[in-house]
Amino acid sequence: MGLFNFLNQNQKGEVQPKNSTHIEMMFSKEMASKAAYFVTSYAERFDELDYSVDSLKVVDNILDDIACHYEDIDDSILHIIVTLTSSYIFEVAKRNFGGKYYWHEQLQQPIFVTSQPHFEVSLLVFEKVKRRLKYGYDDHIPLFFDGFVNSVLREESAKIE
Repeated sequence: MGLFNFLNQNQKGEVQPKNSTHIEMMFSKEMASKAAYFVTSYAERFDELDYSVDSLKVVDNILDDIACHYEDIDDSILHIIVTLTSSYIFEVAKRNFGGKYYWHEQLQQPIFVTSQPHFEVSLLVFEKVKRRLKYGYDDHIPLFFDGFVNSVLREESAKIE
């Protein structure tokens, strides 16, 4: 089972999508679960992980600590770190601004969309977290998220990635 497994297999082993309402419920539940696991994993050291926008400063500090060891991290572990961290960032967006999760087929990753139908601000996080780990502070998470917040507050459609 993958980290985001929303497909059914029939008896022939062919993959078929579940109905969209079921996918949306499962996606939201799994994203929230992974974000909660992220919080639990760091709760002993960081009690400020409260899903507030300000808590992303703590997330950035956590990523800074991990980035020091980037070259030594196994790809499978890196994938887990990126998935859990991204889930937390997505949940910050959802809890503070509302919206829905979708699967971006072309990029093979989740995308969060808010403010429909009046305008649409979408948020792609996975690659940003990977860049933050690989390149360091230049890919600062709070500054990145500010772009999302500003677009929502200005009611301007945007794709933040």
